[in-house]
Amino acid sequence: MRYVLESEKERRRLEVQAAVLEPFTKRFLASAGLSNGMSILDVGTGVGDVAFRAAGMVGPTGSVLGVDCEDGMINRAQQGAQVKQVENIQFQTGSLLPDEQLGKFDFVTGRLVTAFSLIN
Repeated sequence: MRYVLESEKERRRLEVQAAVLEPFTKRFLASAGLSNGMSILDVGTGVGDVAFRAAGMVGPTGSVLGVDCEDGMINRAQQGAQVKQVENIQFQTGSLLPDEQLGKFDFVTGRLVTAFSLIN
């Protein structure tokens, strides 16, 4: 499969979009009850913006796994984790097909992922 939005320009656009949506994302995650020690899965993590917010909310005893089908997005997210020195977060390439074993989670998020589709 090929990710429709695969480009450096798109990755930059997602970063701008994340900055605009940050206050709404923060309120949503807080109202959903994210708290210390929780395990979070961020589906369609992109460059990791929601995952980073969740990582801060679950604290050092919690964990976040961000999954995206595009390597470039995951690479950018991993670079962000290194720069921000976030230790309770991991990013991996994946498609969430039934045969993938990702583990068990207390909460799953996926901001705007249903708005996009994949083409073969």
